[in-house]
Amino acid sequence: NELASALTAPELIAQMAAMYQSAESYSDTGSCRLQFSQGSNQVDESFDFAVVYTKPDKLRLHCYDGIYLCDGEQVFASIGQLPGQVLKVDAPEELTLNKVFEEVTLAHALGAGGAGIVGIAPQLTLLLTDTFVENITQEAQEPTFLDDTKIGADTCRRVRISRPDGALILWIDPQTLALRRIEYPTDALREHLEQQGPVSNLRLTADFTGAQLNRPIAETAFQYEVPADAQIVSVFDTRQLIPEPQPPSDLLGKKIENFEFLSLDGQRVDLASLSGKIVVLDFWATWCGPCLDGLPRLQQVYEQFKDNPDVVFLAVSTDT
Repeated sequence: NELASALTAPELIAQMAAMYQSAESYSDTGSCRLQFSQGSNQVDESFDFAVVYTKPDKLRLHCYDGIYLCDGEQVFASIGQLPGQVLKVDAPEELTLNKVFEEVTLAHALGAGGAGIVGIAPQLTLLLTDTFVENITQEAQEPTFLDDTKIGADTCRRVRISRPDGALILWIDPQTLALRRIEYPTDALREHLEQQGPVSNLRLTADFTGAQLNRPIAETAFQYEVPADAQIVSVFDTRQLIPEPQPPSDLLGKKIENFEFLSLDGQRVDLASLSGKIVVLDFWATWCGPCLDGLPRLQQVYEQFKDNPDVVFLAVSTDT
C-alpha cells in the first residue's frame, strides 16, 4: 500500500498491468451497467460476467451471450442464442487473446468486433497481452489521480485518463493492484443516443467484484459438463439465427411515379433519363446505422456492374 501510494498515476497503471501479466491465477465475478435518462424514459440495464484463469492454459469466461472454457486439453463453448450446441475443439498450444476469439460466431457472442457494449472483457487483455496500457492511453493526456474512493470496505485509487472519446476512470486496489471498476468514456455513446433526444445522467461502468490475483483455484472451475441433449460441434451452426424471409412488398411489379435528383456532378436525373435501364435506388443517411452497414455491400455489387451501361446505381442521401 505504501509503495502504491508513492507511485505516479502512469506508474500505478503500469504496475497493475505488470501484476496481471505475471499473475499465476485470477478470478472475479462482475457486472456491466448502463444508466441514462432520456425524457421520461429511465434506462438501467446490466449484464453479468465472470472470469477464472490459471496460467498458462486454463480459462473460464462467461460474458454477454457466450461461455468459453479451456481446461488445457479441450475447449468447450456455448452460445445462448444457439441452444443445444456445444463447441468442442482441441485446446490451443498457447492460450492467447486471438485463440480465445478464433471462432467467429463465438467471438461475436463474447463481445468482439463491437458486438458488446464495452467490447471484450478487459481482464483478458490484462491477463493475456501486454497491450492494455497502450490501448487505453492511445491519444490520451497523461493519467492523473482523482480522490480515493471506497468500494465496499476497500479504498481504491482512482486514475483518470482523458481521451478524445471522453474520460476513462480506473479504480485500482492499492493493496493487491487488482482492477475493481472501470468508468468508460461516453462521448460517442451520448452522440448516438441523442439522435433520439437529449440524454442526461449517462454512465457506463464495469465492476469486477471479488477480483483476486494469485489465489488458489479449484480444478472444478475448469470442468465442463456437456448437457445430455447437446450436439457436439467443431463450428457453430448459425442457420437458426437467420431471420425468416419477409414476404414480397405490395409494390413489387408496380410502376413508380416520376422522380428527379441532382447528381454530384450537377446533372439532373429523372425516370425518363433512366428508361430501359435496371436501376438500383438506395436511400441512406449518416445517422442510419443499417444504411452505413449496407453501403459497403452495395459498393461491392456496384463494382461488378459499373461497366454495364444498362445498370445504374443511385445512392440518395436524405440528410438535411
